[in-house]
Amino acid sequence: MKRIGLRAKILFSLIALFLVGFIVLGQDYIRHNGEWVLHPANMAIYDKGKLVVTADIMDETGEVLVSMNGGETKYNDDKLIRESTLHAVGEPTSTIPGIMYYFKEQLIGYDIINGIYGRGNDITLTLNAELCSIALDAMGSYKGTVGVYNYKTGEIICMVSTPTYDINDPPDIAGDTTGKYEGVYMNRLTGGLYVPGSVYKVITAYAAVENISDIYERKFECNGSVVINGEKITCTEKHGTIDFKTALAHSCNVAFAELAVELGQDIMTEYSKKAGVGERYNINGLKTAASVYDVSNADDNALAWSGIGQYTDMLNPCQYMVFMGAVANSGKAVTPHVVSSVKNESGISQIIPNGSKTINMIDADTADELKSLMRNNVTSYYGESNYEGLNLCAKTGTAEMEGEKPHSWFAGFMDDEEYPYAFVVVVENAGFGREYAAPIAKTVLNALKGLDG
Repeated sequence: MKRIGLRAKILFSLIALFLVGFIVLGQDYIRHNGEWVLHPANMAIYDKGKLVVTADIMDETGEVLVSMNGGETKYNDDKLIRESTLHAVGEPTSTIPGIMYYFKEQLIGYDIINGIYGRGNDITLTLNAELCSIALDAMGSYKGTVGVYNYKTGEIICMVSTPTYDINDPPDIAGDTTGKYEGVYMNRLTGGLYVPGSVYKVITAYAAVENISDIYERKFECNGSVVINGEKITCTEKHGTIDFKTALAHSCNVAFAELAVELGQDIMTEYSKKAGVGERYNINGLKTAASVYDVSNADDNALAWSGIGQYTDMLNPCQYMVFMGAVANSGKAVTPHVVSSVKNESGISQIIPNGSKTINMIDADTADELKSLMRNNVTSYYGESNYEGLNLCAKTGTAEMEGEKPHSWFAGFMDDEEYPYAFVVVVENAGFGREYAAPIAKTVLNALKGLDG
């Protein structure tokens, strides 16, 4: 009897272990079934590393950017559209991991109940392919990025990164010795980090508006340079006696260097963080690089340079575009997304969270003040006639690079209920922001109004 009892205990123990294992496996399957299906060893959806599905990825107008039919992948017939949307869409081997990579599960049409059956799901993006083409054409041969998004809804309508290439006629990237394709696999809007130059002055202005009570009564003396902690901070010109508004419009280094020192490390760090520096956004799988502002080891001279966008400052273009959107939107930053809908062959939409959320980034009154300052940049200095009809609020940036031409920045937004769009343009190693990045932004924004009108 004792032997029978022992055997029963062992049997019951084995049954219990089996049940526990079954439950654990079941839970893991429920949580990770999609990952199991998408494993590269699954020959049902991969052929030599390429995704084998039947589905389309389209822009906001229904223009097919890429059509996948079993083992055949066909990109848009227009070369500029192929090149300008490549980093957003991606390519079959995931060397460029765009939506084709991050939405594999949706593209193959997999679900836990039915598995993989028939045609996959079609994905519609928020991008406007024509606008992306115009942006890429405007960039010419320069490396950099153009981003435009709706600061009310979070929809990215333009996501262009260059260098790029024609997926239908790929160059010998590995064998390139000219540097033409350096960084080609990176989406510069989401993954890029750049010295910002004077666009950072808007963040310094943000801190100054909220922490210096007489900021609008202040006068600054600019003789072309100022010595701080024994070392010179240079300016682009001698501005003479100027006030705060004029200092921002004319991008006076002397004024903003002095403001950064007065504000101090703690406040400058706090307001950089408030502006989104250090934040990473998840754009339907496309994660942004984290901007950097670190003055923990800075003396006053280094702190001064940080306030004008130099020292160790590094900005991600998408993060700064979101900050611009917050200034435009009464301080509320709507984080961006690029996927509009996912539908099966019957036209039934899947519930796909777009990832966008609203962040209270700036006090509403402060945002209005910053908006007014950025509007003044255009009307009093850049020239309203140069941006007629755009109701533009903007800031240029010329990021000094040791031994290289400066990076050119232009960022801002249209203060327009009908066209609520924020933008960022970065042109690598080009020169002054006003001369290189600004005309590109103008071309894209004018086209945007034309497309929508």
